[in-house]
Amino acid sequence: MTEIAMMAAGDHELSVALDGTGPAVMLLHGIGGTSAVYQGQAAALAAARARVIRPDFAGAGRSPLGRSRITVDSHAADAIEILAGLNIDQVLMVGHSMGGLVARTIAATRPDLVSRLVLLGAVSPPTPAAAQSIRNRAGRIRELGSAVVADEILEASVSAETRRLRPEVTAFIRHLICGQDAAGYAANNEALAEATEPGEIPAGLPMTLVAGEQDRLSPPELSVRIAAGHEGRQVVVIPGIGHWIPLEASSQVASLLISSLDGS
Repeated sequence: MTEIAMMAAGDHELSVALDGTGPAVMLLHGIGGTSAVYQGQAAALAAARARVIRPDFAGAGRSPLGRSRITVDSHAADAIEILAGLNIDQVLMVGHSMGGLVARTIAATRPDLVSRLVLLGAVSPPTPAAAQSIRNRAGRIRELGSAVVADEILEASVSAETRRLRPEVTAFIRHLICGQDAAGYAANNEALAEATEPGEIPAGLPMTLVAGEQDRLSPPELSVRIAAGHEGRQVVVIPGIGHWIPLEASSQVASLLISSLDGS
């Protein structure tokens, strides 16, 4: 059974979903998501005897904004503090979309904490033009609420195949977006707009990148570029899906994470 705990992170608290016992796995969501995007993987991992830690980032899901300014680095610091509070000294680190930037930042600054890195729909910091577009979106969210961007986000990030054949997945993503606190959602968009390249990740750290074949936000070739130069790297492309990989390919991602726990 999932336990929901409010845990201290600096001068604020985060909502953290906890499942299972065993080797630790931390699952970091992206913008517009919450810990709920990983519900399928959390259940499978707990059944496979893993300890699963799923924080809601500050300003997302059940976690209050709690800060005047959110950054990728502040999210990374929060995640590290959550692990310390749980007395976890090494973890399989998983990040989706902007959560992948957070995961890469943790791997660069605290490689001792990360046994393996798994990036789902990996993104890079935006170009200046893309960053301005993201800031403009944040302004619209603050003024009109989170639901104002739901249709454009779904169009850009969910594959046509998923929208046609699995409307329940599309509906859940819409629910996640529309349910975001407007101030928190805007602040997290601004964090992405201001993101810079994470520090250098040790070349020997095992790293798996999973890309959606139809992902227009982070296409497979971006994952290939991010993986370049890393020993033991693996790039997996899943057909027929877009950017919301934990939801559009729930069972495939769960199987991959369980295999990663075994080092395969």
